[in-house]
Amino acid sequence: MLHTGLTADCTELSIDPETGLLLQTRPAFGGNLLATITCPDARPQMATVRPKVFPRPIPDPARPAVVVREAPGAEASPVRILERIAGEKSLNIGDFDVLVSVGMGIGGAKNIALAEKLAERLNGALSASRPVVDAGLAPYFRQVGQTGKAVSPKLYLALGISGAIQHMAGVGAETLVAVNTDPDAPIFQHADYGMRMDCGRFLEEVLEKIDGG
Repeated sequence: MLHTGLTADCTELSIDPETGLLLQTRPAFGGNLLATITCPDARPQMATVRPKVFPRPIPDPARPAVVVREAPGAEASPVRILERIAGEKSLNIGDFDVLVSVGMGIGGAKNIALAEKLAERLNGALSASRPVVDAGLAPYFRQVGQTGKAVSPKLYLALGISGAIQHMAGVGAETLVAVNTDPDAPIFQHADYGMRMDCGRFLEEVLEKIDGG
């Protein structure tokens, strides 16, 4: 037993220059705020990070490393597994290079089905904002944002997504294309390409172009 703490699912890590403490930042209260946590008394200081939040570092073969091997003790674990329950079968949206992501401005279940069809045509996957998931229009494993999945696709097509901070904290796309009827939607500040247009009409026209050759 290490008898120390661990902060899980961090979205930012830094070192306090005065104390040398590891500053571990993670979403709290349903993603409505960010909490910075420290471990001043116990050692080691431990944290896990959300996948794809940090850029992959470039390997440095000249950098030395010290490997410390420890033999585990024979202390019996107080934890017992009583039952194993299989969870809902899901895909990992973080594995796809193309994501077609829907927000509450998508225009209902019919247009979500069209968005999923477009994602399939682009060899991508459907993803969603938290309000869409909370409304029961998409399962949780498709949720992007602070309280969902952090993604870094080559193309992120945001349909009817407002661009709230909590959502954009989980988006690190190479190219972001936004479609929204609201010209003042914050998503346009993050977009490489933006279009003020009804999402349903956009989907129908794009699918017609793709399917019609």
